[in-house]
This record gives sequence, C-alpha cells and structure tokens, in this order.
Amino acid sequence: MDLEKIERLTDGLPWMRLDQARKLAERFAEWLPLNILEIGTYHGTGACYFGEMVRERGGHVTTVDLTSSPPERSNEIVRARIEQCGLDNVTVVKHEIGAEG
Repeated sequence: MDLEKIERLTDGLPWMRLDQARKLAERFAEWLPLNILEIGTYHGTGACYFGEMVRERGGHVTTVDLTSSPPERSNEIVRARIEQCGLDNVTVVKHEIGAEG
C-alpha cells in the first residue's frame, strides 16, 4: 500500500490528509473491509486513499456525490484523478436529489 503516492498524486487536495489516511489504514488492517461506500466525493481524495487501502485485497470503493457539485468536482475530473492514481477499483456515482433510482 502506497499512501504517499496517493498524497503526491492528489497534490494536497482537501479533505483527507496523509496522517488521517494512515490512521484509517491502521484500522482497516484490523477490520479488513473489502467494500467501502463513501458518501460525499468532494475532490475524490478520500476515494483515492480508500481505493489504495483495499486494492491489495481485491476490495472496491463506491463514492457518491450530488450532480450539482461545482465544476472542479465534476465526474470527469474526479475519475481522471482516480485513474491518475492507478486505481481501477473505485466507482464514482453522481446523484441528483429527488431523482428516481
């Protein structure tokens, strides 16, 4: 697991910091989660850290945010960030409040 790589590639974007990711990684080593649901994608930094944490065990992350997010948090930008981190185990879902499904 290379959390420092994720820090470099997300370039200090908010909101999860490396020290927070390390603390979560310690817990994940005990709990061994395979699937994570993140509510609130923001810039995708947390999703990248989570994806890296569960990748070696074949885990998956689904991150959900509103479609009304600002342009710097668009699906395309978040997906590009996840791809840049080399993660293929993260799914980004945008949802409109009140939308069916």
